[in-house]
Amino acid sequence: MERQRPLGFALLAGCLAWLALAALGNIALNNAPLIWASAYGVMAFISAIGLWRVAPWAYRAFLGWAAAVVLMMVGMETGAWRVPLFIFVPFLCFVIGLLFCGSLYIKRTLVRIADRQDDSDVGDPERHGTTSKK
Repeated sequence: MERQRPLGFALLAGCLAWLALAALGNIALNNAPLIWASAYGVMAFISAIGLWRVAPWAYRAFLGWAAAVVLMMVGMETGAWRVPLFIFVPFLCFVIGLLFCGSLYIKRTLVRIADRQDDSDVGDPERHGTTSKK
């Protein structure tokens, strides 16, 4: 049975691919430190691929990208791009909340897809190893 891509996964994959390209642009223009922009871009690209393919590892890839986002924000705050804390902390909490909601959506959708596949394989004797070979 072929997996059908949920619309939310397609939208998230497109946004993450766009953000990966933006990270490459930041590297090319020297607007961000190489290690931060590279980690962010690579994780965004891997996550986009996982979501597009509806891969079981897409959830872990998204968590990796989310960690890169938070680490990059904290790193930028402690580095050259300082913002007053009364602005930074609420914005960081907002971003973490969005990332948490995204990760919950991805996890629940992947579990739902896996459950549907398991339900469709219940009557398949080859799947459960109960066929007799002669």
